[in-house]
Amino acid sequence: MAHANSAGKQSFRRPWYWLAVLALVAAAASLLIVGNARARYAQEQRNFASSQELRLQRVEQRVDEYFAQAIALASFGSHTLGSSRGNVALTRLLTVAMIRSSHRPDIIGAGVAYVPYAFDPRFRLVYAYCFASARTAELFEGNHAPPGNEYTQFAWFQRALREPARTAFTGPYTHGVSYISTEKAISVGSRVVGVVVVDTLTALFKRLMRMPLASGDVAWIESSKRGHELLATAPIPAGYRVDRRMMLRYTHAYVHLSTDATPLRTTARSLISSALGLIIAIWFVAVLAAVGVLQRWRAQEREGALEAVQRRLEDEIALQKTVEAELRKAAFTDTLTGLPNRAAFLDFAQSVLSSERRDRYTIFFIDLDRFNIVNETLGHLAGDDLLRSIGARLRTVVEPTDLIARLGGDEFVIVASIESRSFTEAAALLLAHLSDPIIIKGRSIYPEASMGVVAVDDSYANPEELLRDADIAMYEAKRRGRARFVIFDAAMRRRIAQDSQLEEELRRAIEHGELEPHYQPIYSLDAQRIVGFEALLRWHRQDGTVALASEFMGFAEAHGFVEAIDGLVFRAVCSHGKAIFDLFPGASIAVNVSASEIASTAYVENTETLLRRHGLPPERLKLEITETAMMTSSDAANRTMQRLRDLGLEFALDDFGTGYSSLAYLQRLPIRGLKIDRSFIEPLPGDPRALEIVRSIVLLARSFGLSVTAEGVESAEQVELLRELGVDFAQGFFFSAAVTIAALGSLVPTEQEGPSPAAEMNSP
Repeated sequence: MAHANSAGKQSFRRPWYWLAVLALVAAAASLLIVGNARARYAQEQRNFASSQELRLQRVEQRVDEYFAQAIALASFGSHTLGSSRGNVALTRLLTVAMIRSSHRPDIIGAGVAYVPYAFDPRFRLVYAYCFASARTAELFEGNHAPPGNEYTQFAWFQRALREPARTAFTGPYTHGVSYISTEKAISVGSRVVGVVVVDTLTALFKRLMRMPLASGDVAWIESSKRGHELLATAPIPAGYRVDRRMMLRYTHAYVHLSTDATPLRTTARSLISSALGLIIAIWFVAVLAAVGVLQRWRAQEREGALEAVQRRLEDEIALQKTVEAELRKAAFTDTLTGLPNRAAFLDFAQSVLSSERRDRYTIFFIDLDRFNIVNETLGHLAGDDLLRSIGARLRTVVEPTDLIARLGGDEFVIVASIESRSFTEAAALLLAHLSDPIIIKGRSIYPEASMGVVAVDDSYANPEELLRDADIAMYEAKRRGRARFVIFDAAMRRRIAQDSQLEEELRRAIEHGELEPHYQPIYSLDAQRIVGFEALLRWHRQDGTVALASEFMGFAEAHGFVEAIDGLVFRAVCSHGKAIFDLFPGASIAVNVSASEIASTAYVENTETLLRRHGLPPERLKLEITETAMMTSSDAANRTMQRLRDLGLEFALDDFGTGYSSLAYLQRLPIRGLKIDRSFIEPLPGDPRALEIVRSIVLLARSFGLSVTAEGVESAEQVELLRELGVDFAQGFFFSAAVTIAALGSLVPTEQEGPSPAAEMNSP
């Protein structure tokens, strides 16, 4: 939710709203300026048009006034001259009088042209004309025509005759000068007898038209019928001009006014320039404002980013503190039981060692006995429940100031301050408290534990030393029979040091070939000759001594060296086999093998590979396995033994009688012989009980069809007694000690002729 609010705040603070407002304001101002400029330009256009219209009206008024006077003069002439009836003198006088009656200085002259023979058959042509400037009249009579041509052929004369009721305007045309004329037909009764003309110089008429005009104006008259220009005050230049026209009242023509609109264009440019300048200024201000908004926004963004970074850092710091607390808790807490763990123990033990009252504290190292049985029978979840229950139970025993920690697996350690009672009593109470039953999955579990006890004193410098000695004492308790406690002393540390040294020496012995088999002969009691050998391991130590297998094999089994040693012995026997069989044809070799090795799935393949590599017949090798190993062997080991038996190897049960002597595995497993342990042979012949045991073993072997070998034979009396009891084979110091492969040759001359050794070995 906090993130959503932060995002909304960031969105609200973005400048797009204000930038849009600035853009809209600038656009609106620009539109107002453009609208104002257009309105001003339109007003200028209207003013221009009004002024042009006014001047056009003045021109039209002047032109109409001229035509009105010219028409009036022509009409007066037509009435006056029509009454002269062709009298030349009268016509002249009337014409002069008509000119004198004109009040317009722009009328330069007037005249009359009669239709031929209109009044007097003596005169075909009569033409009278009077110039206003000279106030004189010209008369052309008889066959004399006006200047230029016979007037009766002129277009204006013909047009006036055709339309006697209409006043016509003609021109401009030139007869020495350029002028225009106004014509009016003269009628006497219903008969047209002539035409009256009133003339004006074109230049004077143009001056008349130009008087109301402004500079750059051009006025002209255009025929409404033909649509062409009649006369103009000046040439009409190309370019930007505005044209207006107006119909004249007294003639079928239009008066035009064309005005140079360059000032209007200049005004438009000025308006556009000023509007554009204002718009640019407005947008410049808007851009500056936008830049200010952006800078402000960026400043706010940076400030917000810094605040966000600060908040994130604060959150990260808080999270880191929480994580550190959780990690510290996890680092010092066992996840299964909730108890402190090894790290917590080390930390607490260090504080104990640093205190001045360290001698008041005692370390109790607890390891549950046979905890793996719970896991294997009830499952690991049940094992976890048991560990949690043990942890909860221990919490009820220790004081709040004491520490109980789970080191891992089924190991617990208690650091307690013992004041009112000795730590031996405390250890006993702890064991008694732990032995109470616990219900797991509906079953009652009676936990037992081995405990090592260490009293803290000034000899300890760090917690690891305390844990080391407590662990030593705990393993000593297990070695003494479990379900007990042992108080640590220095002798245990020395023994552990010796074991550690022995382990190192044994490891080096395996790596450097210090272990090798010696061979003790096995004699047939009936044939009295060597029928086989048992490979017995000897350790040629670097100090020159030779250690028997009984001196170190127990340690090797406890520390996981037995498989490596068995493999080493078997490989050596295979490599020596050909030499032995060459010296003793038909003899066999017995090799000890451990239960853990024979349970390996690769043991059959390795054995077969070695036999094939050295060319040894499988039936010449016998594998001896102890009774205890047989009892702990798994189904996989049983299958391995059967596969080896199928290869041709035979098995003998070593040290028979020292275990439970179960008959089940004698029947189930591929055993071909029994070896009576030396502990039953040594008391012979003086011990009746030992004698009965040997006799019973022989009878048992016979009932199962097994051969019997006696170990540890050391006297002739024992040999004779064993022969009488039916023992097949014997070995011991009476015959020979175990010798090296190089010394086997010394035993060959003692071999006697007799039955085949193979037959003796296979006989029951």
